[in-house]
Amino acid sequence: MALHTVRQGECIASIAWKYGFSDWQRIWDAQSEDFRRKRPNPNTLLEGDEVTIPERTPKRVSVSTGAAHTFTIKRPRVKLRIRLLDPEGKVLKNTKYELVVSGVTSAKTTDGNGMLDEDIPVDAMTADLKVFLSDAEVIRLPLRLGHLDPLEETSGVQGRLSNLGYLAGPPPDKEDNDQLAMALRDFQRDQGLDETGVVDEKTRDNLKRAYEG
Repeated sequence: MALHTVRQGECIASIAWKYGFSDWQRIWDAQSEDFRRKRPNPNTLLEGDEVTIPERTPKRVSVSTGAAHTFTIKRPRVKLRIRLLDPEGKVLKNTKYELVVSGVTSAKTTDGNGMLDEDIPVDAMTADLKVFLSDAEVIRLPLRLGHLDPLEETSGVQGRLSNLGYLAGPPPDKEDNDQLAMALRDFQRDQGLDETGVVDEKTRDNLKRAYEG
């Protein structure tokens, strides 16, 4: 077995594809219980995490001699799910959007919960999203796929608060930053929680529900 050091934007599925595994579950099953307890979501890893890479088992195929044969490897696809809100925090349900990933454009509408749900290539790192609030008003958003840190990390809390509109500007450098504490108190107030400005289990649970819809 080998170890792979996670880079920003990678997940278990993209790492599996990089090492020649079409099924990301093979990689996930090779991780220790401690790792999976620390990172319960295989789609959300932290830069610097070490992922165990198991040995590959070569696939053998019998073919006839004296003829040309073509073998096709299908690139796996993963789910991209985003809940869209307008600048005032209103859910953008049944709203038109255009998503461009790896040069391919998908034009659809969000569902009744404001969710965008797309299948994208496993190794895609960026995307461009246009949301049509009206015929005249369009929001353009560049997306960095896989760059959201785990919710268990302070950087993951910061990223979710920022995407929900509670934290403006660059992420704070320190866990006790006043900007982060203020954003946490605002979020806790809106969720009916004690306004402590500190991340606790209830705050993480509510942040997860609010972010994922």
